[in-house]
Amino acid sequence: MVAFAQRWYRYGGGDPSDIMIEFGLSERDYFLRLRDALGDHQGLDPQTAADIAAVVARRLDELGPRTDGESLSRAASA
Repeated sequence: MVAFAQRWYRYGGGDPSDIMIEFGLSERDYFLRLRDALGDHQGLDPQTAADIAAVVARRLDELGPRTDGESLSRAASA
């Protein structure tokens, strides 16, 4: 997941369809998981980790708040 983010953060974080194909996750679930994974920087240099975290924050912000129909259960069970 972090390797994918490293390849794509300079380009906005990857296309939602690529995320679905690669991970079987919605865009939102991918970025939520990536945000959690970046907590310990995953061996990334601090600047790269910060740059990826900024992309994650922007993408989640663009997606807006979770709607009532969405659930974390898929992400928790995957």
